[in-house]
Amino acid sequence: AIIAGAQSLSFSVPSSTAQWVVSEFLSHGYVRRSYLGLGCHVRPVTRAFQRTHAFDKPQAVQALQVEPGSPAGAAGVQPGDVLLKLGGEAIGSIDEIHRLLPPPGTTTELGIYRPSLHPDGEGRAMSLQLITAERA
Repeated sequence: AIIAGAQSLSFSVPSSTAQWVVSEFLSHGYVRRSYLGLGCHVRPVTRAFQRTHAFDKPQAVQALQVEPGSPAGAAGVQPGDVLLKLGGEAIGSIDEIHRLLPPPGTTTELGIYRPSLHPDGEGRAMSLQLITAERA
């Protein structure tokens, strides 16, 4: 779509997105999307953190809130956890989470780093099994 009177602004959708949306409408009557049930923010990570955890992104997504009964809550995600990977792919932004989330009802692996509660202790990286769900 183009708005000719507004400096020729145009809006487009990638064909792969359009195909996916049409197939969702034909199969289910609406577009189904998975959700995690997290409130997150993006934070920078140090080079030492990147080396230690083989994490090539300059920033990571950290969980601030976990909705009780959500897919993330059921998987064991806790506030303060840093999300590193989803389905084996590194996560550096909230947009990447949305792009990597598989369809509802899929089991996938969520790689996290859980900071230590003890001031002198090191945190630990772990892998959680996440079953995606559709928001009701």
